[in-house]
Amino acid sequence: CNKTFYLVDLRTNTVIDSLKCDDDRSSDLDWWWSCEAIGKILELNPKSHEGTFLKGRFHLAKREYHEAINLLQAYLKDNPQSFLAHRFLGLAYLANGETQQAKNELTEAIKLNPDLTEARLLLADLHLRTGAPDLAIEEAQKILEKDSKSTQARLILSNAYFQKRDVKKA
Repeated sequence: CNKTFYLVDLRTNTVIDSLKCDDDRSSDLDWWWSCEAIGKILELNPKSHEGTFLKGRFHLAKREYHEAINLLQAYLKDNPQSFLAHRFLGLAYLANGETQQAKNELTEAIKLNPDLTEARLLLADLHLRTGAPDLAIEEAQKILEKDSKSTQARLILSNAYFQKRDVKKA
């Protein structure tokens, strides 16, 4: 790989550290870089909220859901208004099979940022899969109000009406 990566403080636009990769395993490069960068952030500031958030996202990407949930919950204790953290925590709960907790976190993310279409789509799909077609319809319609061409929202809407046995609207 023979690349040098730079860890930059975006607030001050200064280089904090650099990491050199001499490894030929390019497929592992993203994981390696992520781990090293998060490690450096936490090394520089062990109580870094940003580091905790990034580490939670990293564990989610690695499919280590329990660890992701714990880290994102810890981050949210100090940053309850972070719609992104609620979104990622919702994804972690969903991947871990904890449907109600996923719904709660996605709902909170949407409450904090009503334009969060991906979270709204996930929530609509969860409502559909858990036998709540009216709630799925409500979420899909909110998406279509902002993006009338959303094929995902239209598909959810159609499936919800089928679930309600309303073939005309489906």
